[in-house]
Amino acid sequence: MLLWAALTVNLLVSASFSVEVRLNQKPVAGQKIEFIGFKEGEPKANKEILTNAQGIAKFEFDPKEEMNLVARTFYENISYFSPVFISSRIPKTPALIEVFKTATSNPEISITDLRYFISATEAGLKIDQEIVIENPSHFTIVGDPSHHDEVFRFTLPPGAFDLRFNFGFDEKETKFEGNDIIISRPLLPGTSRFNFSFAIEKPGRSFDLQQTFSLPVEKISFGTDRPELKILGLNLSESTNKVVSEKPIRAFDAKIEKTKEIQFKITGLPLHIEMGKVIPLAGFFLLFILGLSLSRDLSTNTGADEKKRLLQDLQILLKLKSERLISENEFQRKRIQILEKLAAYYPAESAAA
Repeated sequence: MLLWAALTVNLLVSASFSVEVRLNQKPVAGQKIEFIGFKEGEPKANKEILTNAQGIAKFEFDPKEEMNLVARTFYENISYFSPVFISSRIPKTPALIEVFKTATSNPEISITDLRYFISATEAGLKIDQEIVIENPSHFTIVGDPSHHDEVFRFTLPPGAFDLRFNFGFDEKETKFEGNDIIISRPLLPGTSRFNFSFAIEKPGRSFDLQQTFSLPVEKISFGTDRPELKILGLNLSESTNKVVSEKPIRAFDAKIEKTKEIQFKITGLPLHIEMGKVIPLAGFFLLFILGLSLSRDLSTNTGADEKKRLLQDLQILLKLKSERLISENEFQRKRIQILEKLAAYYPAESAAA
């Protein structure tokens, strides 16, 4: 009687979370399962249990302990997870963890959608990009050890900066080689997504975007919140207009043959002049104004005003020289002109000069 009472109490105060491991629709026996409980990022429970002959492992816990529960297993060195469950809503049937054999490649894998969202400011382009990869095989694709564990790679467009990874990337599984990004994250069967953003400092009203991919691209999608932007060099479908967060969005697709090289032109960008061109241009106008100033008829100014103006011209000339916007010969020529005119206001110094 006491034993029955003890068992009854135990059933009342315990709950269980079960998972089933399958490979090619068959149970995997003797597979180590790690059950993890956590709440607000803090660990609450952790236990390793082997699956039975039916590929099932069961973890018992106190239902009064509120937490999130997940199960993890490793198969051929690849980790696989169950869905995350709240301890108060554990399913009655075992959660399925499907594992797969590994392979280093599969010819059927491709980028089924290459997505660009393009926005622009006076300073440059902002591009949010998403790579959607489909693995239709029954193998998890892993990197070839003889090729730095590379699963796939792609290039950033020339001039790209401010690169930010949003999701799909892992620090240990992402490498850089020149302008290439190399991914060694395993591609599980099904869909994998990689989302990131970057900026491009543009020199004018258009930009030629070029990228290469180690996997073939089947489709390209575009979105933009700038009605004046246009995509040239691709066969585009008719755009559809949407409203997202009260902003009108244009969306359209490009019809392409499978390719690993992407190239198109973005036009209609806001006017932007490189600072390297602005500074010499500004120097030219300063010299032009300075030349007009020196050739002005002195009779229209009072002595004090003319002296002040000449001193200001000398300061401008020295600034142009310090910023290397004027040649040494031009500097000396203009300087002598100004000093000759200033000599009339400094009779004592004129003899010394």
